[in-house]
Formats: sequence, C-alpha cells, structure tokens
Amino acid sequence: MGRIHTNDRGDAALARIAANQYGLFTSKQAREVGIEDHGIGRRLRSGLIVREHPTVYRYSATPSSFKQQLKAVTLWKPGQIWASHRGAAGFWQLDEVPEGTIEASTSCNFRTTRPDVIVHRMTGVPRRDIAEVAGIPMSTVHRTLIDLGAVVEADVVELALECALRRRMTNLDRLMRRLEEASGRGHRGLGVLRLVLEGRDPL
Repeated sequence: MGRIHTNDRGDAALARIAANQYGLFTSKQAREVGIEDHGIGRRLRSGLIVREHPTVYRYSATPSSFKQQLKAVTLWKPGQIWASHRGAAGFWQLDEVPEGTIEASTSCNFRTTRPDVIVHRMTGVPRRDIAEVAGIPMSTVHRTLIDLGAVVEADVVELALECALRRRMTNLDRLMRRLEEASGRGHRGLGVLRLVLEGRDPL
C-alpha cells in the first residue's frame, strides 16, 4: 500500500487522543489537530481508519470491544449521550445482563439507523445519575437498576438488584431514596424496581 498524504504532527496528536478513547476519535477532534474532512476521507480509503458512526472513527488496528462500542455511541453527541439500560448493566457486570447490548440514552433529538444500537430519549435525568467510568459517560448503578425495568422482565431486574447488593454497589436505603426522588416523573422502570423491592424477603 502506498503512503497516503498525511499531516505527521496532526496524526501523532490524533493518535494520542484516540489512545485515551479506546482507539476512537471524532471528526471535530481531527479538525482540531489540523486534519480536515478530506484528510479523513483519504484515511478511510486507505484502510487506516473505519467509520463507527457518522462523526466517529476507529483506528482499524484497534480491535473492537464492548466498552469501545459504548464509548463510540457517547462520542456521537458528547455531553448528550450516556450508556444506560442494558448497556450500563453489562458494563457494571450485573447478573443476567451480559455484555453485548449497545444501549444508551440521550437528552436531545437523536436517531440512529444502526440495528445494533439502541438509543432512548430521556429528559429530566439528574446529573448525579450519570458518571464517567473508565472514560465512558454512564448511568450510575442506582439509575441503571431503575432503567432496566423498562427493557427487561422483573425477574432479571431482581437478579441484577441482588448482584448489586451482594457486591455492595448499592444498598436498600439508597435505592429507596432514589425511587422516592424519582417518583412522579414518569420514568419507565420505576414501578418494576419498586415491586421487586417490596417483594423481597425482609430477612
């Protein structure tokens, strides 16, 4: 393969950015280091990079992974998309929710045509329900348990809850407070988690 026209300094800077983002970068980040859209096009044609989403790219030498795919979705609209539901539960390794489902939430008008990516429109989610973990904006364990009830059966929520309690990722008092704070806001999944909590053996 012949050498493509590159901006050596820009490529080095972009590689450093991608190294901290699971091998990913955005077109905005590329422009910030001096690589314009036509330069991205050349790199695509050469096979140096591949497109993950309309404005998100991956260096082809970096293997794809579950965490990387979650990060790629959040880079699509930085600050407006976070991993959630089964995506977050898989990241937290909660029982009965294996890694693999790329699921996220957004506060903006956003749609994807990719069948392997699920994005929910969520409004009114408190900032304390979202944290950056391993470089990925992510719903907290408490929020993940609330959201799960909207997409899985109650018995899966129960097993995920027991896993989180066993690993001391949360406790019943904190969960009950979050449920009370979120009550009346129309969050899907609230009722499922509340029923699971009420049905637990008090011992």
